[in-house]
Amino acid sequence: ENHSVQLSKVENNQVTVVVSSTPQTAIIALGGEKKFELNGDNYYDLLVRVQSINSSTNSSEIYIKAINEAISSTPSGSEGNNQGSVTGEILNRTSLKVVRE
Repeated sequence: ENHSVQLSKVENNQVTVVVSSTPQTAIIALGGEKKFELNGDNYYDLLVRVQSINSSTNSSEIYIKAINEAISSTPSGSEGNNQGSVTGEILNRTSLKVVRE
């Protein structure tokens, strides 16, 4: 399954991230993270964390990890077991094609 992660907006202390194939939009603050459920199985599949923001170049460094965590689980900082690797291809300054292997 192929998905993409796009930074649609970069601001001083937060970014707007769109995860697709079915678009999901989230605003994530610097140092914050968001989990995404991508395939309808009630498990989070992808973790996106904002590592740094450079507002002068309108860019951000983000960390992306494939995860497999039940949505009903209590948030405890645990990301669940890694169920595959995530590879990416930078398409432009604000877009990354994500492939879960």
